[in-house]
Amino acid sequence: MKKIEVKRNFALDVTRALAITLVLTIHAFSFKASEGASVLQEGILCLAKMAVPLFLLLTGYLNSKKTVEDHYVKGKWKGCFRVLLAYIALGSLCYIGSVCMGREAGVIDYIKQTLAFKLTPYGWYVEMWVGLFFLTPFLNIIFNNLDKRSENFLLVSLLLLSSIALFVNRNGNTILPSFWMSLWPVTLYFLGAYLSHNPIQVRKRVLFVVLLVVALGEPLLNIIVHSKTYLYFWGGQDGIIYLISAFVVFAFILDKCKNIHLNDLYLGGVILISKQSLNMYLISALFDTIGKNLFKEQLGNTTLTTVPYLFLLLGFSFIGSLLVSCLYDKILKSIIVLAKSIN
Repeated sequence: MKKIEVKRNFALDVTRALAITLVLTIHAFSFKASEGASVLQEGILCLAKMAVPLFLLLTGYLNSKKTVEDHYVKGKWKGCFRVLLAYIALGSLCYIGSVCMGREAGVIDYIKQTLAFKLTPYGWYVEMWVGLFFLTPFLNIIFNNLDKRSENFLLVSLLLLSSIALFVNRNGNTILPSFWMSLWPVTLYFLGAYLSHNPIQVRKRVLFVVLLVVALGEPLLNIIVHSKTYLYFWGGQDGIIYLISAFVVFAFILDKCKNIHLNDLYLGGVILISKQSLNMYLISALFDTIGKNLFKEQLGNTTLTTVPYLFLLLGFSFIGSLLVSCLYDKILKSIIVLAKSIN
């Protein structure tokens, strides 16, 4: 088939498409995961937890050159409206879906949920992203005016205060200062910016070892400890383990997939998913809920036999989210064209 020949960094599309797929995998495979799930389910879930770190690394990589003039003089800040509009439109669909499934609601509740970024359970990412968006040019002033040695000191300091602190400060114990742990998105932003300045080559062997440790380490430790409840040894998606795995995967994709050659069908699919990734993320809560109700009987236990149904749940949520995202995109573009024609 004919190749798509455009000057496009396909590594970024591959990263986005992978990240949104992993996000939806988390939503599907976290179902009853704490109730003694199989090693396969837990292993897949562990791998999927690098999803949000991948998105934030990508944000830092893409925006590390943005200036104050870009954001506040040339009007790039208006791009934030597109994200907020998607949140309100697709989040409202999720809210309506929850009402249809029995949630008590009203106009006041809708307004409160909108302002609190809770129209969809995944609205927290938009809330975080908006703040990061407006801080971006100022973060870049800091990072782009550092020498190599100072860059390293900044990254090590942020890692200790955020992702490493999140990993070690658990079960009521404080080993590292905990006040700054919520800085982990900024840490990932700067790591993405670092990769934009300092490309890194990652060997396939290194990638394989990292993914193997992340996937099997935590489930196997749970087997050894034999706890009644599942213990999250690797911590959450904001911890150092998933930061490292996401960093290695992103660096590998940047190195190997920049000039990837695929036929129109496969490459076009990757680009489509990449472009719709934010919309898919926002609407996916609706399809997660519908899917879990559809497969409730089959997902009633936590044995290995439920894994095929978890993949079905993932596929259902993925396809439904993609279709609604594309439809929303088409409607929005039609409204914009109509508005321009009227003016």
